Amino acid sequence: MYPHTPTSPRQHHNHAHRLGMTVFASLIASVGLVAGGCSDDVAAASCGANLIFGDLVFTEVLADPSGTDKGQEWFELYNATSADINLDGVKVTFSRADGSNAHTYKMPSTTIASGDYLVLGNAEDAVKPPHMDIGYGTTLGDMTQGGGKLSLRCGKTTVDEVEFGEAESGVAIQLSATTLDASANDDPNNWCAAKLDNATTDENLYQEFKGSPGSANAACAIPGKCLENGDFRDIVEPACGDVWISEIMSDAKAVGDGDGEWFEVYVSGSIDLNGLQFGKSAGDIFGSVDLPQCVSVSAGSWIVFGHTTDLKKAGGLPKVDYVFTDSLVHSSGGTLWIGVDGTTLDAVAYPKPTPGVAAAADSEGVVVAGGGDSGEECSVARSWCEAIVAYGAGDIGSPGAANPPCPCQADAGMCCLPDGSTRPVAAPVAGDLIINEVMPNPAGEEKVREWIELYATSAIDLNGLELGKVKDAVLLPGEFTLTQAACLPVAAGGFVVLARSANADENDGLPAGTVIFDKPTSLSNTKGNGVWIAHSGKLIDQTSWGSAADGFSWALDPNEDGLWCDARPEDNYGSENHGTPGEENPSCP
Repeated sequence: MYPHTPTSPRQHHNHAHRLGMTVFASLIASVGLVAGGCSDDVAAASCGANLIFGDLVFTEVLADPSGTDKGQEWFELYNATSADINLDGVKVTFSRADGSNAHTYKMPSTTIASGDYLVLGNAEDAVKPPHMDIGYGTTLGDMTQGGGKLSLRCGKTTVDEVEFGEAESGVAIQLSATTLDASANDDPNNWCAAKLDNATTDENLYQEFKGSPGSANAACAIPGKCLENGDFRDIVEPACGDVWISEIMSDAKAVGDGDGEWFEVYVSGSIDLNGLQFGKSAGDIFGSVDLPQCVSVSAGSWIVFGHTTDLKKAGGLPKVDYVFTDSLVHSSGGTLWIGVDGTTLDAVAYPKPTPGVAAAADSEGVVVAGGGDSGEECSVARSWCEAIVAYGAGDIGSPGAANPPCPCQADAGMCCLPDGSTRPVAAPVAGDLIINEVMPNPAGEEKVREWIELYATSAIDLNGLELGKVKDAVLLPGEFTLTQAACLPVAAGGFVVLARSANADENDGLPAGTVIFDKPTSLSNTKGNGVWIAHSGKLIDQTSWGSAADGFSWALDPNEDGLWCDARPEDNYGSENHGTPGEENPSCP
């Protein structure tokens, strides 16, 4: 909560007060701001500092400490003059906002240096905590949590007076460092809640609060403005396309999610980040860049948002620019949003992640639409893929740096060329591909040694090729489809081997270039079983075999249509199997 303008004649005070002190003091006394019932003459005699309005300024108040209030309430004074001031006889009064229930404390002989701060609190002076300079005990009573009024008088002169409202428990309210003035502190816009980075722990009482007792306050933010070189200027807000989400670690593995989650924003335009909001959606915002200082960022920068600035604790992140506390959803994927004043700059939905692997956006091919005068919501289209670079303690991602390019991700009916471009898939039809040789019963470990050989009569691509099993001349549902994004061309007259493993040590020496299938779970060895191939649901070829001989392939005769036979004993490959994988078959006996 913020202070608000007092209802007393305080607003008429200024430095010309020296010329009209007697008349003004009479006016103040008439509205009851002199507490304790003493006369003006007595009050004047008790203060020897000869202060005028504005010499001392109320700059910070903690009226509602977290936990017990006893010994923890405090307020701060600032010496705005160029000379040291002895406070002997200066009186402080706390009352309700309407001036009722007033209690007054008379200062002892204490000097506050020019430009320095003094903290007074409700602890007993003999046992006051380190952040208090003077303990007034119970003299001022309890500062009400709903707010009140503080007045400072030297004799007949009201030196400063401020009215404040309710504040968050454990959080001090501060006068902006840019307006340390007794007139400026009447304006609630010059006050703000202390920030987290001003947290102070009282080791004696084991309580923590947010505030800066006895030291300079932070500058309070002004809507639409930021502080640069001591002056406020207009914030350069990002427009649609100036910032977008570039990487998300929603399920850290090297360290717990509470420390290791992060996300990254790419800045493509020179802007200020002040006021940038982030959350799961425009209706579920969990943080913002809420700083009075201008946070200027140049185009081409990567900004990292994490759970902690302790980089080791965060899993070895290279940097964390801003901290957020909410968790990113990963159990079934989630959403992330950034914007300003509730207006969307970017929003993404990400799938369930692989633990320890960030979702990374490909900076190439980013398309921005909407925003500005179009009346349409800003949208950013980009490709996503799993990160591939390790950082810190071993998680995968590139926080604070450019993402490696994503592998080509082709649309339906397209495949990727080595240079990252795409072309239409040359889909095979019946007659373009022939099942030419099968090893359903290899010697050794069948799970990794089974294979199927195809012969291409035309130049085709294997992308999208479907594979299934045959049982007693019935085609069973397909169990596998080649879904690789990279183009898988086969020249006319070429052979291709589909195998359970591409490792020559496991598959018993199959040729390089073997294409992997992980289903069917196994090729049956018994009579009447076989395999079929198709594309886009249209059958291309099928075959069945008799009882498969152990360690011998079932091969199609290249010179006699429809004739199959076991491989010859002399057609050895690997250590203990027989067949001609990747080569033309010999004629059957």
